[in-house]
Amino acid sequence: MHVPPRIPLFSSCFPRGSVDLGKYMLYSDALRKRVRLRASLFMQFGAGGESYDSGDNVATPRREIRTRRRRYILVQKDTEDGPLEIMSPTDSLWYKMYVQNCHILEDDVHQSKFWMRFRLPYNAFLQLAEKVRKDDRFAR
Repeated sequence: MHVPPRIPLFSSCFPRGSVDLGKYMLYSDALRKRVRLRASLFMQFGAGGESYDSGDNVATPRREIRTRRRRYILVQKDTEDGPLEIMSPTDSLWYKMYVQNCHILEDDVHQSKFWMRFRLPYNAFLQLAEKVRKDDRFAR
């Protein structure tokens, strides 16, 4: 007979207010083992002591792969009553204020505002943006 693994207390993963990753990994591993054990016991004995057989060995149909729909922002660029045009991300005020603005590097007030808004130093943001630009996974 299989004995379920002893699961440590969840509170033991947080000694002195910080997370002990080793204890948390043991805790989550013990939970996974217990779930696998219960599933195997259920498959072995079934509900009510009968063997489990679904009766149909038909493969389940594959789910349709969902794709995201492209979203556009339409703006009137020339005049108030001009035609609506698709705005590119580089035309946004955010892009102009934070990505193209080289004056933030010179001004400590703007750097502190940036840090207060995003909790990230502006220099680290520029390095991160450059890594994203170079990475193939974020190609446009």
